[in-house]
Amino acid sequence: MLQTIVVVVLLAIDGWIVLTNPAAVQTSILLRTSSSSAQVYSVTIRMLFEAAGAALIILWIAGLIDRASLDRRVEQYERTVRFMNEKMMQVKSRAYDDERQPLEDICVRLDALDRDIRALRARMDREPPAPAADATRVVPAETRIVRDKTA
Repeated sequence: MLQTIVVVVLLAIDGWIVLTNPAAVQTSILLRTSSSSAQVYSVTIRMLFEAAGAALIILWIAGLIDRASLDRRVEQYERTVRFMNEKMMQVKSRAYDDERQPLEDICVRLDALDRDIRALRARMDREPPAPAADATRVVPAETRIVRDKTA
Protein backbone atom coordinates (compact mmCIF):
# COMPACT_ATOMS: atom_id res chain seq x y z
CA MET A 1 0.00 0.00 0.00
CA LEU A 2 2.75 2.44 0.94
CA GLN A 3 4.64 1.63 -2.24
CA THR A 4 1.57 2.46 -4.32
CA ILE A 5 1.14 5.80 -2.55
CA VAL A 6 4.81 6.69 -3.12
CA VAL A 7 4.55 5.81 -6.83
CA VAL A 8 1.40 7.92 -7.26
CA VAL A 9 3.02 10.89 -5.45
CA LEU A 10 6.16 10.66 -7.60
CA LEU A 11 4.12 10.42 -10.81
CA ALA A 12 2.05 13.43 -9.71
CA ILE A 13 5.24 15.44 -9.06
CA ASP A 14 6.58 14.37 -12.47
CA GLY A 15 3.36 15.46 -14.15
CA TRP A 16 3.29 18.75 -12.28
CA ILE A 17 6.86 19.57 -13.39
CA VAL A 18 6.01 18.80 -17.03
CA LEU A 19 2.80 20.87 -16.99
CA THR A 20 4.24 23.92 -15.21
CA ASN A 21 7.41 24.16 -17.33
CA PRO A 22 6.40 23.47 -20.94
CA ALA A 23 9.20 25.53 -22.48
CA ALA A 24 11.92 23.94 -20.37
CA VAL A 25 10.56 20.48 -20.98
CA GLN A 26 10.66 20.92 -24.76
CA THR A 27 14.37 21.76 -24.83
CA SER A 28 16.49 19.07 -26.33
CA ILE A 29 19.63 17.47 -24.98
CA LEU A 30 22.29 15.75 -27.04
CA LEU A 31 23.25 12.29 -25.81
CA ARG A 32 26.14 10.19 -27.05
CA THR A 33 26.27 6.44 -26.71
CA SER A 34 29.98 6.45 -25.78
CA SER A 35 32.82 8.95 -25.71
CA SER A 36 34.54 7.58 -28.84
CA SER A 37 31.35 7.14 -30.86
CA ALA A 38 30.20 9.83 -33.23
CA GLN A 39 26.57 8.76 -32.86
CA VAL A 40 24.50 11.50 -31.15
CA TYR A 41 20.85 11.36 -30.07
CA SER A 42 18.65 14.39 -29.61
CA VAL A 43 16.34 13.86 -26.62
CA THR A 44 13.93 16.30 -25.01
CA ILE A 45 13.55 16.62 -21.28
CA ARG A 46 9.91 15.59 -21.70
CA MET A 47 11.06 12.27 -23.15
CA LEU A 48 13.35 11.80 -20.13
CA PHE A 49 10.44 12.48 -17.75
CA GLU A 50 8.28 10.01 -19.65
CA ALA A 51 11.04 7.40 -19.46
CA ALA A 52 11.45 8.05 -15.73
CA GLY A 53 7.67 7.68 -15.21
CA ALA A 54 7.62 4.44 -17.21
CA ALA A 55 10.57 3.10 -15.22
CA LEU A 56 8.81 4.02 -11.99
CA ILE A 57 5.66 2.17 -13.06
CA ILE A 58 7.70 -0.88 -14.09
CA LEU A 59 9.46 -0.80 -10.72
CA TRP A 60 6.12 -0.53 -8.95
CA ILE A 61 4.70 -3.53 -10.86
CA ALA A 62 7.85 -5.54 -10.11
CA GLY A 63 7.42 -4.72 -6.42
CA LEU A 64 3.80 -5.88 -6.49
CA ILE A 65 4.82 -9.13 -8.18
CA ASP A 66 7.59 -9.65 -5.63
CA ARG A 67 5.16 -8.97 -2.78
CA ALA A 68 2.65 -11.45 -4.23
CA SER A 69 5.34 -14.14 -4.49
CA LEU A 70 6.39 -13.50 -0.89
CA ASP A 71 2.75 -13.73 0.22
CA ARG A 72 2.40 -17.07 -1.59
CA ARG A 73 5.57 -18.34 0.06
CA VAL A 74 4.34 -17.26 3.50
CA GLU A 75 1.00 -18.98 2.89
CA GLN A 76 2.85 -22.13 1.83
CA TYR A 77 4.95 -22.04 5.02
CA GLU A 78 1.80 -21.51 7.09
CA ARG A 79 0.14 -24.51 5.43
CA THR A 80 3.26 -26.59 6.10
CA VAL A 81 3.35 -25.53 9.76
CA ARG A 82 -0.39 -26.23 10.12
CA PHE A 83 0.10 -29.69 8.56
CA MET A 84 3.02 -30.40 10.88
CA ASN A 85 0.97 -29.27 13.90
CA GLU A 86 -1.83 -31.64 12.90
CA LYS A 87 0.64 -34.51 12.51
CA MET A 88 2.21 -33.64 15.88
CA MET A 89 -1.22 -33.68 17.52
CA GLN A 90 -1.90 -37.11 15.98
CA VAL A 91 1.43 -38.41 17.33
CA LYS A 92 0.68 -36.96 20.77
CA SER A 93 -2.80 -38.47 20.82
CA ARG A 94 -1.40 -41.87 19.81
CA ALA A 95 1.22 -41.62 22.55
CA TYR A 96 -1.47 -40.65 25.05
CA ASP A 97 -3.62 -43.58 23.96
CA ASP A 98 -0.63 -45.92 24.31
CA GLU A 99 0.14 -44.63 27.83
CA ARG A 100 -3.46 -44.57 28.94
CA GLN A 101 -3.84 -48.32 29.65
CA PRO A 102 -0.70 -48.58 31.83
CA LEU A 103 -1.76 -45.43 33.68
CA GLU A 104 -5.22 -46.89 34.29
CA ASP A 105 -3.61 -50.10 35.60
CA ILE A 106 -1.44 -48.06 37.96
CA CYS A 107 -4.51 -46.11 39.14
CA VAL A 108 -6.40 -49.35 39.82
CA ARG A 109 -3.44 -50.75 41.78
CA LEU A 110 -3.06 -47.54 43.77
CA ASP A 111 -6.78 -47.52 44.58
CA ALA A 112 -6.58 -51.15 45.77
CA LEU A 113 -3.52 -50.31 47.89
CA ASP A 114 -5.35 -47.30 49.35
CA ARG A 115 -8.35 -49.47 50.26
CA ASP A 116 -6.06 -52.04 51.92
CA ILE A 117 -4.28 -49.35 53.96
CA ARG A 118 -7.61 -47.84 55.06
CA ALA A 119 -8.85 -51.27 56.07
CA LEU A 120 -5.67 -51.91 58.09
CA ARG A 121 -6.00 -48.54 59.83
CA ALA A 122 -9.64 -49.19 60.63
CA ARG A 123 -8.78 -52.63 62.07
CA MET A 124 -5.93 -51.12 64.12
CA ASP A 125 -8.32 -48.48 65.51
CA ARG A 126 -10.84 -51.21 66.53
CA GLU A 127 -8.30 -53.53 68.25
CA PRO A 128 -7.31 -52.84 71.86
CA PRO A 129 -3.74 -51.64 72.39
CA ALA A 130 -1.13 -54.32 73.10
CA PRO A 131 -0.13 -54.77 76.77
CA ALA A 132 2.85 -52.75 77.93
CA ALA A 133 6.16 -54.56 78.10
CA ASP A 134 7.67 -55.48 81.53
CA ALA A 135 10.07 -52.75 82.61
CA THR A 136 12.43 -55.10 84.48
CA ARG A 137 13.20 -57.05 81.36
CA VAL A 138 14.40 -53.93 79.62
CA VAL A 139 16.66 -52.70 82.41
CA PRO A 140 20.31 -53.78 82.07
CA ALA A 141 21.72 -56.30 84.55
CA GLU A 142 24.03 -53.84 86.38
CA THR A 143 21.15 -51.59 87.35
CA ARG A 144 19.15 -54.58 88.57
CA ILE A 145 21.96 -55.58 90.88
CA VAL A 146 22.10 -52.08 92.27
CA ARG A 147 18.36 -52.21 92.90
CA ASP A 148 18.61 -55.54 94.62
CA LYS A 149 21.34 -54.22 97.01
CA THR A 150 19.29 -51.28 98.02
CA ALA A 151 16.19 -53.32 98.67
